Amino acid sequence: MAPYLDITCQLRCASLFFITTLLIWIVRYVIRAIRKNKAHISSTLAFIALLNTIFLGVQFNYGNSQIVYGYPAWYILGICTLPLISALIAVWVLIVNSARLITGERKARATGKALFAIITLLHTVYLFYWNFLPVHYS
Repeated sequence: MAPYLDITCQLRCASLFFITTLLIWIVRYVIRAIRKNKAHISSTLAFIALLNTIFLGVQFNYGNSQIVYGYPAWYILGICTLPLISALIAVWVLIVNSARLITGERKARATGKALFAIITLLHTVYLFYWNFLPVHYS
């Protein structure tokens, strides 16, 4: 058994995290709609999960098959920038929720959102390491 996991297995684990987060958000939204609860559900984390899910889905279905032939511009500038957009949103979420942690309001929610933002940023760094971001294509 190899001491490391191959890149596709690692990306699948990351995609499972973001897909699960997106599905949980959808289920919570539907439950609140059925109960007619007017409580607000944060959509920024769902948007981050959606962007990463789209990127990982297109990467598995299209990107891995085109690796030999090279990627078109729409893929490089469109699909490969989705993790960068989600990282920018994650930085914003981290700043806002760090301020909430400092002021002491909603500590549990702010901590969870900050951890999700940190996981998103670590995932983006991981994608940068494996050359999945558009800064690596010329």
